[in-house]
Amino acid sequence: MNTTYKPILNNKPKADGTYTIMIRITTAKKHKYIAVGHSVKKQDWNAATQNGRYVKSSNILHKVINTAIDNKLIELKTLASELSISNSQTIRKAAKGHISEDFFVFAERNLQLLKAAKQISTYKKRKSVVEGIKTYMNGRKLLFKDITVEFLEDYNKHLHTNTQNKINTINTKFRTLRAIVYEGIRKDLMKQADNPFFKFSLVREKTKKDKLSATELKSIEDLSLEDGSALWHIRNYFMFAYLNFGMRFSDFASLKWDNIQNENKTKRLVYQMGKTGEWKNILLNKKSLSILDKYLANRDRTNPYIFPLLPAKFDSLSEEKQHNLISSKNAVVNKQLKTLATQARVKTNLTFHIARHTFATLARDKGLNIVHIQKALGHSSLIITETYLESLTDKSLDSFNDLVYND
Repeated sequence: MNTTYKPILNNKPKADGTYTIMIRITTAKKHKYIAVGHSVKKQDWNAATQNGRYVKSSNILHKVINTAIDNKLIELKTLASELSISNSQTIRKAAKGHISEDFFVFAERNLQLLKAAKQISTYKKRKSVVEGIKTYMNGRKLLFKDITVEFLEDYNKHLHTNTQNKINTINTKFRTLRAIVYEGIRKDLMKQADNPFFKFSLVREKTKKDKLSATELKSIEDLSLEDGSALWHIRNYFMFAYLNFGMRFSDFASLKWDNIQNENKTKRLVYQMGKTGEWKNILLNKKSLSILDKYLANRDRTNPYIFPLLPAKFDSLSEEKQHNLISSKNAVVNKQLKTLATQARVKTNLTFHIARHTFATLARDKGLNIVHIQKALGHSSLIITETYLESLTDKSLDSFNDLVYND
């Protein structure tokens, strides 16, 4: 029997005038319903959608709610496939009460939700870790109750003995496994008291975070390069990222001319960080504007991106292809940064991410408040409380911008 899944609005309004969003599960003309967890006004609902935009942009939470709908659809379809069920009533019961205790089944569902939410980097990291554990299990089943301290110790020994992984790489694998286990605990697949990570610890190897000194940074900035040459572009990329609170490469490469906005006779860089979803609103200083002017003079009107790294059709690519292209471009830029460092006689192993380390270090060395630095980087922290972070605004960083970048 064929089963269909359709997002609809409940026919009865709530007290606040909104309507609960439901998924209608239909088998042999019999319907069952399960709530998504959100409600909207009727005028914000797109009943005839065919592109996943169920909630119109007139609703301020349209992206969040549309993602929740997509996630629920994937959850229901995956559940039906896992349990080999095709009856609407059984699917509804399973969705409301049954979650497989098989670690690999749960992990696969989690991966599909990440993919649907366009969290491709996290998806790939988790997929790699899950596949590694599958290889280790060699076809054997793994239930949540089997993930004990002894299991973790044995797997840790396996990774150290049978792979080329370094200590911190192994740590990263276990942190990823822990994240999946914690999600299982939240779904009542394991009791918190049985959490093996309470008694299992890893020894972390200290690593040296490279960064440029002020002298090395000036050597790169002052290096004589031919306008329009490959290294000329690479220096512009690195300096622009540094000058704007140490941008991540994925955010930098994705910048469009629309991200440059005029406000009260100033120009600001307004963009959403891909990793955290946080919006940044940065006052563009003179050096940043000088770099932008170089690209504005030769702007390709058919391509919305500021820097010549991504094709005009980038937005139409799948999330996975976008992620792969960004990673490929990052690798090319990092390779060329090595050449730039050699020409500038900089001994630091230069990568694009070092713009971020350099900003943070030089800002700290100039005596700036760690809370402001964290806000500028867009980091979350258990040490610096949310109260401090929420009390800061992007515009409160304008004078901070001048202090860091202008001598």
